[in-house]
Amino acid sequence: MSMAPTTERADDPVQVPEILPLLPIDNAVLFPGMVLQLVVSGAPWVTLVDNAALENQPIGMFWRTQPSDSFDPMAISRTGTAAQILRMLRLPDGGLQLLLRGQARIQLDQLVATEPYPTARIHVVQAPEENSLEVEGLARSALTAFQQIVQLNQSLPDELAVVAANMPTPARLADLIAANLNLPPANQQAVLDALAPAERLRLVLGYLEREREILAIGQRAREEMGRNQREYVLRQQLEQIRRELGEGDERGEEIEE
Repeated sequence: MSMAPTTERADDPVQVPEILPLLPIDNAVLFPGMVLQLVVSGAPWVTLVDNAALENQPIGMFWRTQPSDSFDPMAISRTGTAAQILRMLRLPDGGLQLLLRGQARIQLDQLVATEPYPTARIHVVQAPEENSLEVEGLARSALTAFQQIVQLNQSLPDELAVVAANMPTPARLADLIAANLNLPPANQQAVLDALAPAERLRLVLGYLEREREILAIGQRAREEMGRNQREYVLRQQLEQIRRELGEGDERGEEIEE
């Protein structure tokens, strides 16, 4: 799922309440600094969002490893993202369509309540500052690989390459890449769990290499298909020319007789 970056610095200190409502999500991982569209259904979750919007309170977004209609604290990841509700639209079936902006990485400390919806004590986690040559090298490699993928992958807007080049920190760059690659939620969660920029970038580089290989295979397959199609068209044209020449010879023989 593609996520658009915000213009705010997600690594700056963010004031987040110590107790947040928890909203499990099944098919996506929200990163700080990214914007995500989400549809919420079910009475407890709609009530959670309504109350958070009314109180102008952020929501704790956590990936749920096992989809379920009920809340299972053992099935959600420990690291999540505090999210601000940017827009809320009520749907005819009673659900809600949300536009959320990730504010900060958070980690679960203690479950406080489960009714009418889960709430928990959390703390904000910041990426440690790493200005080493290793981090700089990893960031440059990740940026170059991501820009190549943006050129190859038509589903990614060209502007992403420019946005990536202007990410303020290597950690933010890794988050942007992980949010916009076609990754399974488990791989995105691994990046969200990684706090050290170097670790985060190494994970992202592995995913970038795999994505680049997949795109290269697809490109070769398309080129081969195009070549086969051109050869087929040429064969058809040659056969048509031969048939026409053959018919012309037969007509010539009839005239001579």
